[in-house]
Amino acid sequence: MPEVLSEGENLATLTRLVERFERAVEEPLYLDQEWGRQVAKGTVGLRIPVRRFVCKRKLSQDKDDLSRRQVIEKLREPGPYRHPELADEMEREWEAEL
Repeated sequence: MPEVLSEGENLATLTRLVERFERAVEEPLYLDQEWGRQVAKGTVGLRIPVRRFVCKRKLSQDKDDLSRRQVIEKLREPGPYRHPELADEMEREWEAEL
């Protein structure tokens, strides 16, 4: 059963979420706590217990060849989303389909 977070828990969760994604970019913008309190009032944070987790590999199989190639190339470029191992895995999966 979902649990509604208190205002404090909701703000803390929003703060962690912003930090998680912002720390990967060149000029991160972290959540100002005063402004965050105002934003948090317009949101409802939920804690949802996970009882089962199913993992599926997508690897862009539903995309056209050009899109797949672009994703693979971007994963090999320097930057916060660099992940050459994933690019290699996507390429192997793609080649296996041919």
